[in-house]
Amino acid sequence: TAQRFDPNCMCYNGFTASFVNVAPAEDPQLLDPEPLHELADSWEELDTLAAAMEDDSPLEAARREIIAGTSARWRGEPEIPAGRAEDAQALAAGLRERIKVVPASGYNVISDAVSVPITLSNELDTPITVRIEVTSDKPLVQVGGPQTVEVPARGRIDAAVDVEAIANGTVTLTTVVTTEDGRPLTTPVDVPLTVNPSWENWTTLVLVIAMGLLVIIGVARARRTGAAPRAP
Repeated sequence: TAQRFDPNCMCYNGFTASFVNVAPAEDPQLLDPEPLHELADSWEELDTLAAAMEDDSPLEAARREIIAGTSARWRGEPEIPAGRAEDAQALAAGLRERIKVVPASGYNVISDAVSVPITLSNELDTPITVRIEVTSDKPLVQVGGPQTVEVPARGRIDAAVDVEAIANGTVTLTTVVTTEDGRPLTTPVDVPLTVNPSWENWTTLVLVIAMGLLVIIGVARARRTGAAPRAP
């Protein structure tokens, strides 16, 4: 027969219901937090690369490693998500290393203003859009602001950075490649720069003086050559 529950007396068909205290289930064991933090860091690295890449499909393998490392099945086995985190970091680092600043042996500035070439190499299978930031360790020069460039897949470009010399000396130019929103993609690359802005002025002055002397000597010789036949 059907039973009727009466909420006023907390009973079924006139029989008072009895309640049994049931102990709450134990809290499920959580994943070890350390590998989870490592997985999160790897995901941020992949997100930074994706912001620069036109096609981010090369990141799928690393993303799968990260997602697999967060599975609840690894409760009590922290070494497995830790291994997944390590693999994901290796994949992310390998992709990041394909974006490079090709270092130069050094630069010499002999004028007040010049464009310094910065060579970028992209070994990924997709074009990237990045920002170049160049700074100087001394106020002997003024460096132009950051500029955004596109580097083709499996290619390289030379980006011109404006440098204005203020005084003689040697400075170090530091180049960093970032995403358009400023997240770094490469480690800083240092290149020495020798500044001699007054050299150009002195060279021009010496050349003008030398040309003037040549003109004077030429006129004097011409007059002597022409005066000899007229002497008799």
